Amino acid sequence: MRAAVWMVLLLLLPAASGLTPLLPDEKDSIGEGERLLVLNEGVWTSKQWKVLEDAGIQPLRSLRADALLVWADLDRTSWPVDAVAKTVDAAELRSGLAELTAPVEYRILLEPRLPPQGLNHVREAVDGLGLSIKSTSTDVSGNLPASMTLHATHERLLEPLLETDGVLWIEPVLQTRARNGQAAALVQSGTTAQHPFASLGLNGSGVVIGVADSGLDADHSCFRNATSSTSEHAEADALYPAVGHFGVHHRKILHLNTAIDGNDTPGHSDYRHGTHVVGSLACHDIEDYRHETEPSNGSTLAHGSLLVVQDIVSSNGWEPPNVDQLLWESSSFNGVIHSNSWGDDTTAYTERTARFDAYARVMPWSLAVIAPGNSGEGVLEPANGRNVVAVGAVSKSQEEGRWGSSAYGPTEAETDGIFLLAPGVNIESAGADGFWDTNNNNLRLSSGTSMSTPHASGAAAVIQQLYQDGWLMPAFAPTSTHHLRDLAPGWAEPGPLGASIQLGEGFTPSGSLLRASLAMATTPLHLDVRNGGGGGFDLHNPYDGWGTLNLSRLFDPTQILGFGESPSDDTWIHDSYRLTSGTVEEWFEANKGTTNDLDGLVDSGALLTGASGPFLETGDMFSQRLTLIEGEDVRIRMAFPAQPEPAIVDDLQLRVRLEDGTILLPDRLREGGFAPTEFYPEITDTNDTEAFPPSNETVFGLDIPSSYLFGSSYLDVDVIARYVQPGGAEGTTGLDGDAVGFALVVKGVQRDVDDHMDADGDGIMNIDDACPNVPALPVDDTDGDGCPDDGDGDGIPDKDDACPSETAPAEDDMDGDGCLDDDDQDGVTNRRDMCPNDPVVGADENNDGCDDANQWKVMLRFTGGCSDCTVIIDSVHIEIDGFTVHGQPDEHGSDDDHADHDGHDHHPEESDLIVLHDRAGHSTWSHVLSQDSEVHDMGNFETVKLEANIKFSHSNVQTTGRQWMGNPCWPFPCGGYTYTPLVNWNLEFELANGQTHQIERVVTISSNSYNFANNWYAHTLLWYKQPVVDFDGDQHTEPGTKYQGPCGVDVPQINGQENRAVNYACDLKRNNVFDAFPNNPTQWKDSDNDGYGDNSSGIDGDPFPNDSGQWSDHDGDGYGDNRNAPGWDDCPYTAGPSYMLLKGCLDADLDGYADECGDFQCGRASVWVDGGYDPGTFRSIIEAIDSCPGIPGTSFETRYGCPDEDGDGWADPLPESDVGTFDACPDQYGTAISPLGRGCPDADGDGWADREDAFPNDGEFWLDADGDGVPDEEDDFPNNRLFSSSGQVETLLCGGFCFGIIFLVGYALRRKGLSPAQQPVAIEEKMWLFEQESAVEENSPPPTVVVGNLGEQEDG
Repeated sequence: MRAAVWMVLLLLLPAASGLTPLLPDEKDSIGEGERLLVLNEGVWTSKQWKVLEDAGIQPLRSLRADALLVWADLDRTSWPVDAVAKTVDAAELRSGLAELTAPVEYRILLEPRLPPQGLNHVREAVDGLGLSIKSTSTDVSGNLPASMTLHATHERLLEPLLETDGVLWIEPVLQTRARNGQAAALVQSGTTAQHPFASLGLNGSGVVIGVADSGLDADHSCFRNATSSTSEHAEADALYPAVGHFGVHHRKILHLNTAIDGNDTPGHSDYRHGTHVVGSLACHDIEDYRHETEPSNGSTLAHGSLLVVQDIVSSNGWEPPNVDQLLWESSSFNGVIHSNSWGDDTTAYTERTARFDAYARVMPWSLAVIAPGNSGEGVLEPANGRNVVAVGAVSKSQEEGRWGSSAYGPTEAETDGIFLLAPGVNIESAGADGFWDTNNNNLRLSSGTSMSTPHASGAAAVIQQLYQDGWLMPAFAPTSTHHLRDLAPGWAEPGPLGASIQLGEGFTPSGSLLRASLAMATTPLHLDVRNGGGGGFDLHNPYDGWGTLNLSRLFDPTQILGFGESPSDDTWIHDSYRLTSGTVEEWFEANKGTTNDLDGLVDSGALLTGASGPFLETGDMFSQRLTLIEGEDVRIRMAFPAQPEPAIVDDLQLRVRLEDGTILLPDRLREGGFAPTEFYPEITDTNDTEAFPPSNETVFGLDIPSSYLFGSSYLDVDVIARYVQPGGAEGTTGLDGDAVGFALVVKGVQRDVDDHMDADGDGIMNIDDACPNVPALPVDDTDGDGCPDDGDGDGIPDKDDACPSETAPAEDDMDGDGCLDDDDQDGVTNRRDMCPNDPVVGADENNDGCDDANQWKVMLRFTGGCSDCTVIIDSVHIEIDGFTVHGQPDEHGSDDDHADHDGHDHHPEESDLIVLHDRAGHSTWSHVLSQDSEVHDMGNFETVKLEANIKFSHSNVQTTGRQWMGNPCWPFPCGGYTYTPLVNWNLEFELANGQTHQIERVVTISSNSYNFANNWYAHTLLWYKQPVVDFDGDQHTEPGTKYQGPCGVDVPQINGQENRAVNYACDLKRNNVFDAFPNNPTQWKDSDNDGYGDNSSGIDGDPFPNDSGQWSDHDGDGYGDNRNAPGWDDCPYTAGPSYMLLKGCLDADLDGYADECGDFQCGRASVWVDGGYDPGTFRSIIEAIDSCPGIPGTSFETRYGCPDEDGDGWADPLPESDVGTFDACPDQYGTAISPLGRGCPDADGDGWADREDAFPNDGEFWLDADGDGVPDEEDDFPNNRLFSSSGQVETLLCGGFCFGIIFLVGYALRRKGLSPAQQPVAIEEKMWLFEQESAVEENSPPPTVVVGNLGEQEDG
């Protein structure tokens, strides 16, 4: 193949070289070598790749989607796939920018996946040229090429190798070179005066950045740990106390690699370059850091980040190791971003470039930021990589545009090369002095892409923090509240009190997501300086990349309001590499290998099973529907990691579909305009790779003006894998894989809204889909609501429901077949089966799924109650002989967690409650103890104990209407027509055995009240195996159950019983209680319910078994000792027969009256008091005892126990009797009690004897002093017979006055004709009368009344 060219090339070699080239072995021309297989139809896949391997053909790499380079027999004419073999182009020599004039080393890059025989073939070719191989790097795999390094005096000596099969390209080993407060502000907001990110603590905190350069002056104020060697934070045990020990406790330097050199050493190549670069990357002045003042003196945007610094310059100059070792070391310290301001002076894609790209593909969480050089046209390696960020330089004034010396593209692969621009002109940063003990704070100015690159790396670190701290988050991510005052650093103005935002959980972004985000965080240069002065509206170009770095274009902190909002709800992101389980640190630890470089990672593989995905293979498509924000432009950026050269770049197409079907593609603008070209699917096939060829770019974008979106509610973002090159590791994403992930950032949409998506893919948008996560085919969704039809409503679609007419709740349908579970197949579903694991063998008359023969169960039954009355059970704990068989005593902390015996409420959880009421199916709760037979023998138990927390509930405590039932005010309303009704409930506890119902095992608690307290109470019941028991052996039984709790049998407080007066919260009823004293063998019955047994001779015997008021008789005279009840003994410690007034006292004459007073009183009788009598007044002691103790008698009025002939209670007169105390009519029965008429007849019963009663037949009156027939009580003049009322006097006076007036008027009329001599007499009479009237008025003069103002007296 290439052998024919050998002769010509060898003849052209200069004879002066002294070489004697050897011709290739003749067999090479007919042996193995490179063949290019081109498919006749379709594209290469991993399956076809495997077919070739099985046929002994080694695939090397894809050149196109249909063209695959392989290593095979050169004489093969047939292939296991439908393809033809074509010739292969020769390899290329990739030279540097400057012409090489002295012998140098060269690096031969080999085809990837080259088999051992191919490697030997190249070695033989090198040997044939008389060249010696100095070193090799062949421990690689996948698309990463192996290499050999050799020495040659001139590159023309290597030209024969370009025709050798297995050689990819040849490159010279060049000398690596360095690439040289306002910049940070410009990066944040596009202005030089604002620091909105730093004011919120967005300064790279929590981010580790790797940087390789000429070393570090570690005692500079940007990096050292203490302000001085003797200050508070100085470390005395360190070689340089102010610098301190590097590591996790150092404020800035996490690790310093000193394998090559340990300082930014004076005299070394590019002295002070490294210190300036690292200062531009992450400087934080020590004085500001320690005093919490605003960062100054060279402090940069990412001043909160930590550093992994790698010194790669020694006295010999730049000596960088393989870059994957540097990247691997940074990853081992959790670094994602790696800053590199150095490279070789060549625009060729080199082995170093390939290793940068390969590492980004294998280690997704890595991003290399690289300076492209300061030589103008041409992006220098390794900044020309596919997966790196090449940063051009721009002045601090955007109007000046790109710095003139900054490198620009395109690359040799026809990509932009430049990713973005960052400040790189006159950058003031840390200045090294070469010593670690001076603690200097020098600053110096420098310009170039070496300065712009660390600024871009610092911006990337802030973006990484935005993702890690949850400022930017995926859609529908969980969030938590953060107060702005807590986020702001100490030097910043605190946010308003209470101002807060919602942040997500955070995650480590992939390098692809960081690249997409950086592309979003840019501002285009002004038109007159954009694109090298060419202007235009392309989103990116080879001069400026995506534009000047401006983080506020991605995330604008100035828009935060602090009202609890999410600050990025207009930004939707997707990262295929976002881990859904574990951390990046854990992933790296598991996959890092053992060689501390890329080879170890490749050997371990890069499976991403714990990532969110998807990872696309050829033909796959990812699609996301996003809801628009009205009036907002939409900006989209997509990035993915490509395989290194020589592999082709995977063809991932970003596509946007508008609601009307219009398609928009990246880099397709309307001619002369800024808006995207619109394509219509019925006209244009965007999958046509000829009309829309693939690109070598790995970042794409679209800016869609709001005018395009008018009237639309949503758009669809698609990522289509038109071609992903195959590999030997199918389904993986590494260097030999055939799948690739990607990242998307979209601004101008509603992040957490999925109304217009079709989550279940059933053709119905979520906003219209009643079951947005359940697909429903039209045949299964007759009502078109997006849910599969479910006729019985049990959650199992009819199409999957084995019992479509039987409702089977999820808890009763564990196998999800739509039927009620019946685990033991006895025909009784588990829901009703009290023995769900034991099929019925014998009878099951109650159809509860248990064998009736020996079925023990505990039941709680709601047997009645008012409307809306329920019993709520919080927890049930059952023990058999002390062994728990159901529930736990500490289910809710303890049995008393929710209830005490005093009824304190502790608010249990609603989901734990058992609710019983009188509605069908909800009145009984039961637990079959037989199902616990595996842990306890139910045929041989002694006790069953139940503990339950219970409360009564009434959902509606008022009713309306005129109802008499239960209304205490009937027939009148209680305060209108609304009143509290009578509430009642009954709850039974029973231990049952099979079908046997024994009433003694039933305990009932109930309540019947107008008022109730719905508090929790603890109830405990203890059942004995026997239904009845005789605890005290007196042959009298009681039920074999005991109860403890707030309920009981009420005993009213009657007659002051000391052991009574119990009013329980609820009533208790036990059945067939035949022993009222179960623990007293001498008592069993209590007829009067006074707490004392009827057996008076037993313990606590009752001498009065039928009198609830008496139970004790100390003197045994038949009268009880309880003075609070009727018939009590007045002489409780002296036996006596008296029974009149005083009972149980001595009575010598046996007339019933005591001879002496009792202990407390002497009785009572009718007593005359102040002219009347009081039948309830107590007599004195002397009056109460027997007045005739030696003579029997029956008198009881005033004198007791004396003779009373007429039997009216008044004693007959006796010589020794006191005057006035005997019967005034001893021979006549009478009831009068007046002092002079005691014992005489009293017809009207008013207490006055008829003989002294002025009104003997009127029981109301008896006195008439003036004898006018009017009782004194009603006589206004009791001593004047003429008048008995004031009305009579008033009538008389009125008549006389009227007569006098009439007389005077008549007299005056009659005297009109009299002579003047006669008139004075009349006047005098009149005056006399007037004087008489005045005299009367003066006795009670009327009050003065003023009717006007007083004036001067008028004459006349």
